[in-house]
Amino acid sequence: MLLKRLFRPILNFVLPKRCIMCGTFTQTIPHSSEPLGQPSLCTECWQNVSFITDPTCKRCSAPLTFDGDECASCYGIEFHFDAAYAPITYNDAAKRLITQFKHSGRSGYTQLFSPWMKSTIELQNNSYDGIVPVPLHFWRFVKRGYNQATLLAHGIALYNKETHEPIPVLKGALKRIRHTPSQGHKSAGDRAKNIKNSLIANRHIVAGKNLLLIDDVMTTGATLNECARILKEAGAIHVDVLVLARATKTI
Repeated sequence: MLLKRLFRPILNFVLPKRCIMCGTFTQTIPHSSEPLGQPSLCTECWQNVSFITDPTCKRCSAPLTFDGDECASCYGIEFHFDAAYAPITYNDAAKRLITQFKHSGRSGYTQLFSPWMKSTIELQNNSYDGIVPVPLHFWRFVKRGYNQATLLAHGIALYNKETHEPIPVLKGALKRIRHTPSQGHKSAGDRAKNIKNSLIANRHIVAGKNLLLIDDVMTTGATLNECARILKEAGAIHVDVLVLARATKTI
């Protein structure tokens, strides 16, 4: 540990950090506890990331421009998840970061994103028995090489507020059984039809549990809603959603 502290200033000088969005050099505190090699943003790009603050919709986490409990997009919609949370809005900056994270092999971005998600969910007075990442179909996993939701699920490293034990990531809780086209550019109705009957849950893993469902982006909520429905049909008691980014407009 002492050697790490002594050599950190030298490493920061020889291998200075660059902003992962624009490539400019970023300043690093010489004796910071931040891990070497962790992704970072410059001041200007950091300001382009829009963090969600109250008031928000109590059902889907979308930012509100008024004091209230529910946004217009949620009115009359049946959600199978109990609440949704997100640290940032899905603006242009977030879209660029998440696209690189998912499609350009930048799995290390988990180190930047997970603390944002962890801080958001720790503000809530909720207790969970397990964390469930939204699954990828086998062929999409092979093509990408990793499931971004699984990386985020492991990265947040939550502890149960009652037992103080680590909350496990429940491998195999959900599985994709049908390869579906990308949800991008589809309407809310088409998204719901696209994801229908494409998932199964393992009752032996999820029954009787309070679960936290993890994904990268929530747009209309169709995928997460279907996941929550399947989990509850398999016996889950409570399902909350935590995503990295929430779209501020739905189709």
